[in-house]
This record gives sequence, C-alpha cells and structure tokens, in this order.
Amino acid sequence: MAATTTTMGRAGRGLRRKKPLPSSKLARVPERIAVVAFSIFGLALGYGLARMAAPFGSLAPVVVVALPLMPVLMFGVLDDPRVAAITAFATIPIGTAHLGALPTQLIIVVVAGFTVIVGLRRFAAGRNPLAWSPPMWWLAGLLAWSVIGYPGAIDSGLAIRQIAQLGGGMLYASLVLAACRNTRDVRVVVAGFLAVSFVIGLTAVAGGHQLQARYGGALVAGRAQGVFTQPNELGSFCAPLALLALAVAVSGPSTRIRVAAGGVGLAVVAALALSLSRGAWIGFGLGSAVLVLMLPRARRLVAFLTPFLLLLALGMGAFAPSNPQVQVIGERLKSISGEKNPYDDRPAIWAEARREVRTNPLLGEGAGTFPVASVASTSESRTTYAVHAHNLFLTWAAETGLPGAGCLVGLCVHLGLRARRARRYAQRTGNPVDAAIVAGSAAALVAVVGQGMVDYTLRNSVIFVAVCGLAGLLMASIRVATTPADST
Repeated sequence: MAATTTTMGRAGRGLRRKKPLPSSKLARVPERIAVVAFSIFGLALGYGLARMAAPFGSLAPVVVVALPLMPVLMFGVLDDPRVAAITAFATIPIGTAHLGALPTQLIIVVVAGFTVIVGLRRFAAGRNPLAWSPPMWWLAGLLAWSVIGYPGAIDSGLAIRQIAQLGGGMLYASLVLAACRNTRDVRVVVAGFLAVSFVIGLTAVAGGHQLQARYGGALVAGRAQGVFTQPNELGSFCAPLALLALAVAVSGPSTRIRVAAGGVGLAVVAALALSLSRGAWIGFGLGSAVLVLMLPRARRLVAFLTPFLLLLALGMGAFAPSNPQVQVIGERLKSISGEKNPYDDRPAIWAEARREVRTNPLLGEGAGTFPVASVASTSESRTTYAVHAHNLFLTWAAETGLPGAGCLVGLCVHLGLRARRARRYAQRTGNPVDAAIVAGSAAALVAVVGQGMVDYTLRNSVIFVAVCGLAGLLMASIRVATTPADST
C-alpha cells in the first residue's frame, strides 16, 4: 500500500513538472507558420514572375513590377475608361516589345485588352461595346480591304502583322472616344498624353550625342532617338504632340495649365530639333501654319515672341556659321532637295511604288509587304530595296491598292471638314479651350500627313497607335465641342 502510494506520488510529481506553454509562445506558433507560408508563396511568386518576364529580355524588370499591379489597373479601367486611354499611351516607351510567337507587339495587346474591358463595361450599361464616330468608317474600310487582299499577299507574315497593327490602331481610337465623354474627360486625356510626351522628350534630350554629317547631310550620326528605334520615329512622335502642347499653352483654362503645357512644348520641340528628322520638321511647319490659322491667340503669341527669340538666338551665336550644329543642320536642310544618301534614293523608291500600283491597282501587293515587293523587283542595275515607299499614300497604295489609299484620303478630308466646323462652333459658343484642343489635334494630324509626304514611320506600332490616339482625340473633341453643355 505504501509502495503504491509512493509510486502514485512520483507519477503525480512527474505530471506536475510538465507545465503548459505560456500563452505568448502559443500565439507565436501561427505567426511562424504564416511567415513560412508567406515565404514559400513569395518564392513561388517571384519564380513565376521571373519565368513569365524572361521572354521580354531587357524589359523583364519592368514586367516583374507591372504584373502584380495588373489587377489594380484592371479595376481602375473598369471604374474609369480614361485610365485605359492614358495607360495605353504610357506604354509607348516599351510598346515595341514582342510577345513570344504573337504576330504583334506589346502595345497592340495592351490596347486590345483594355478595349475588351471597356467594351464589356459599355455593354453592361446598354451601349455599343465600341465607341464610334463617322470618320472611323474610313478606318474600318481600310481594315476590311486589307483583309480582303490578304489571300493574295506576297508575304502572309508581314500582312498579318500589318492587319493586326491596323486593327489595334482602330481599337485605340475607339478607346479614346469611349474615355472622352465630356469636356473634362477630354482635358484629362490631353493632360495624360502631354505628361507622357514630356517624359519622352526629356529622355531624348538627355540622350543626345555629338552630331556628325555624311553624304552632304543626308545621313547624320548622333541624332537623338529617345525610346524609339530610330530618330525619324522620335520626330514623328514629337512633331504632333508639340503642336497639341502649344495649342493648350496659348488657350489653356488657367495660367498654371498654360505654363505647364508650355514646358511640355519646349521639351518636345527640343527633342524634335535634336532628332534632325527632315520629314518631321516639314510636318511641324505645316501643322504650325494650321494652328496659327485656326487659333487667333496663337497668331498673337507667334507675332509677339518671334522677334525676341530671334534676337536671343543671335546674341547667343546660335546662327554663327562656325557653330557645328548650324553646319550640320544647314547640310541637313539642303539635302532635302538633293538626296545623296545611297541607301535612301527617294526618286527611285517612289518610282518602284508607282510600278507596284500599276501592277496591282486594286488589291496591291498585300498589307505591309512593300519590303518584299521591292526586293523582288530589283536587279544588278536596279537596287531600290526599301522597307517603305517614303510616302504615306504611296506606301498604302502599293500595299493595299488604290482603294486603300482612297480610304486614307477620305479619312483626312472627313476629319479636316469636321474639325473646321467644330472649331468655328466652339468659338461662337464661347468655348476657347474646346476650340484649342480641336485645333491642336487637327494640327497634330496635319504634321503626320506632312511628314508622310517624304517619309513613312507608321510601320512602328507605337507611332501608329499614337497617331490613331490623336485621331480619336480629334473625333472626341469635335463631338464635345459641338454638343451643348446641358446635354453632356
């Protein structure tokens, strides 16, 4: 009995020695499990993002940062279509990245995705998925005609890429139209476009190099190109956006906005100047003339500032013949009338384009196939190979036939007539800001057409999308400017 008691006592003392863990330690157990779980999740997420971003090469870090933000961005697009229009424009610096085997570039995919989201939002609200304006029928006709000519294209790969680019541009014009429902929306989208342009312009100016001219100024090394693949593309972007910025600078609703737009204009014009793109200079000159004609305030500003700017430039020696930049620019300007670059013989390239139009005037050689067609027609004594016809309308006439070029002409004329009426209506009703945006958007597209007389840079998807965005902005500003305020 005593032994039994002793044994039970020892067992009881053994049980009493096993004290329960403090509540603080028990509370830490789930925390540690959570830390381990989140660590494993973070490693898996990082590995997955790295694998997804690997095909993007040098853009992989940007993709790694952007992918986790996509859900937030999608909710923003659902809530406000202006986010889609501005974000798509902001992808221009990285928009030329290729997405694996897809026959298009990143910016087209982004535009298509945003268009689907905004289209679903519009459909749920009982509206057409695509916002529309009468001039867009010309773009739709050009797209349809390109598709009709696709079976006969001499290079199906180039044709499908061009068709995808054309479709993406039309979708972006519709996206901008959907985002700009009233005057405030138009101004917000314009502000977004100008903010992106300011960053691109500053980047190009900061990356400038020493200029060196060859072939009598027809070929210049060290020209600024910024985020684009060549200087002429930088000029194609800067010329129209500079005109839009200048329109806001002379007719903005407040002093702060006018000063900000003026700063954007200076940065973009500086990048345009450093690009030394002769076609962009021509386009900017024509667009400036249109802007001065359409905006009385622009005429007064130009008349007031020109003498002071000339005196300042003379005082700083900017026009001195010994200035290297002056020598290069002088040779560059003279080369317009006398091309000496053996790789850029415009008369021969234009003749080749006309030959292709005569060969197949109805359907052309196929959308985007001018490079292949020009190679096929060369011989030992005739080398006119070029990636385009150095002319906007000749390129499209050679590739899609005369009906395709006719759609472009119809689009330009239709937009010009509507812009003229809208600007007059806005001025009569006392809406100078609306009139300025109409004038600035119209002048921007005139700059594109002006450069298109001697060059063609729309093969680059980001340039093409930017131009279509400006066309969408013009259509939206026309609609807003001609709509009474009480009905918006």
